[in-house]
Amino acid sequence: MSDGAKNDVKNKGKANSLTKDIKIIFKALKNYWKIDKVMIPVLVSESLLAAVQPYIMIFLTGLLLNALYERKSISAILTIAIAGLGIKLVLGLTSHYLGKTMWTKLRNQHSYQGLMLGDKLMSMDYEYVENEEIQNLVRRQVEYSQTFGGVYENMFYRLETVIRTGISILISVSVVVPLFFRTGSPSSTAGRVINSPLFGLGVLALISAGIYVTIRTMERTQADTVEHQKNLIDLNRKFFYYSNNFLSGYEKGKDVRLFNMKDLIAEESEKMLQNANRFGQTMKKVKWRAEVVNQPISTLTGGLVYLFLGLRAITGAISIGNVVSYAGSILQFIDSFSKFLTNLSVLRFNNQYLEELNGFLEPDPIKNPGSLPVEKICCDKPVIEFRNVYFKYPGTEDYVIEDLNMTFDIGQRMAVVGRNGSGKTTFVKLLCRLYEPTKGEILLNGADIRQYDYYEYLKLFSVVFQDSKIFSLSVANNIAASEDVDEERVMDALERVGLSEFISKMPQGINTYVYKDFDRDGVEISGGEAQKMQIARAVYHDRPFVVMDEPTAALDPLAEYEVYAGFDKMVGNKTAIYISHRLSSCRFCDDIIVFDNGRVIQRGSHATLVAQDGMYSRMWNAQAQYYANTKSAAVFQG
Repeated sequence: MSDGAKNDVKNKGKANSLTKDIKIIFKALKNYWKIDKVMIPVLVSESLLAAVQPYIMIFLTGLLLNALYERKSISAILTIAIAGLGIKLVLGLTSHYLGKTMWTKLRNQHSYQGLMLGDKLMSMDYEYVENEEIQNLVRRQVEYSQTFGGVYENMFYRLETVIRTGISILISVSVVVPLFFRTGSPSSTAGRVINSPLFGLGVLALISAGIYVTIRTMERTQADTVEHQKNLIDLNRKFFYYSNNFLSGYEKGKDVRLFNMKDLIAEESEKMLQNANRFGQTMKKVKWRAEVVNQPISTLTGGLVYLFLGLRAITGAISIGNVVSYAGSILQFIDSFSKFLTNLSVLRFNNQYLEELNGFLEPDPIKNPGSLPVEKICCDKPVIEFRNVYFKYPGTEDYVIEDLNMTFDIGQRMAVVGRNGSGKTTFVKLLCRLYEPTKGEILLNGADIRQYDYYEYLKLFSVVFQDSKIFSLSVANNIAASEDVDEERVMDALERVGLSEFISKMPQGINTYVYKDFDRDGVEISGGEAQKMQIARAVYHDRPFVVMDEPTAALDPLAEYEVYAGFDKMVGNKTAIYISHRLSSCRFCDDIIVFDNGRVIQRGSHATLVAQDGMYSRMWNAQAQYYANTKSAAVFQG
């Protein structure tokens, strides 16, 4: 993630200047333009037409009244009416079509924003995906979407209103302001005073003072609203937690019943509802305080303007038709001005999160993309070497890997064991270039792995991590990890891991959906079945390296034995690296590496390490005693 993006994250929540707000919106529109070139011109066009339409009827009514007052011919009056209504009809139909297009696209903003976030998360360096700062950023974006509809949806919705009402304000001001400087030819002293420019300026000054007070009141109201809306985001976070875990999360039902958690959940839900009610009452008070100020000012301002209009009409400065046009324009101004300020404030609040998303979406090149083709790995026996490798996770002080020096040949079976937190999974992440060493280097055939083309290098590995996922897709798509599926290879991979019989019982075979999120006929699978499918995915891709991080944790000992006994069939002549707490798996490996506190403290074959007085033999004996005198002992002992 770029330094600018990180600063955007840190500065989230700080008030922006209006100039900065405009830059944030333009940057967001530029990002959005890359995926949709229709929404922006449609929004601007619809806003313009929607702003103009009310004035057509206002001016048409004024023209008709003037024509009647001046006793013009029926044909002239009909010409004015037909022309005005024709223009209104054409603009109305066009505006309606554009509006339908815009609102249809607005309903898809969640998807667009999700695509942007997802594409960025899948393309950025993996170290940032696990970074706490990035995880918090994504969480904030999701929570904001759940509460307010998402930054892009809010931006477009509010922007349409701001543009529409802004244009309306400009039209009404251009129409009404000349009224204050327009004079007639009254004979009375009172008439001359009313028609004097000084009198018009005085009325204009009073109206401006009312507008200023309204603006200041709304600024304070919006500041209070923003502060309280943070509480609303917290409330929504709890609501979605309860909704996802206890309403739609049916698998939690077992714990709820076994531990009689119903009363606890009900009490917590009641607290949440009480907090929601308090939030509603607080927001009601905030809005009421604003209305107490704004409504009297609005009423007095409107009354002053109408009085001024009436006086100018009586003294002959304006016609009866002008009175209607001015009155309608003033009503439009009052309505548009209130909506303009409200939506501008919401838009600026939304910009705090939009700025954060803009920074996150900035393009970040891979740190070391490399250029050396993987095809250059051409020697008979390629070698990987860790040379003086140190590693600590970003934002932490302690090294997870320290001074790691080791070499292993491609084509062998290697097991990696050790206590929790000893650095086993981190070792695999470094090998796969998901992270880069803090110090030292990893070599493939004598060349730093960072010199190889990044994406080609990644294709060397089929990895089953302990937190690998099976998705709500068909079995075939899960195994192939693609829309393009080689069904014969899928079936072969499933057979190798012992799932062919299980799949044959599924209603649509390998095309059956896993889980019911997207298909009511989807099949729920056990943890062990999911784990075997993850192994099948690694087998299907037929890559030189097969890495399995706790690949049988969800399997019973007999199933585990069947998997390991079939390793040769599954893996063939590929390099296989196994990380496991169950040391029975190590018996199938040529080489065993024991990690502790980020260092390799033992290395050798199973027989060699069991014979030594070290961590491996202690771990082996500790596990073996639990299998003593059981039917599974023979399996564990091999």
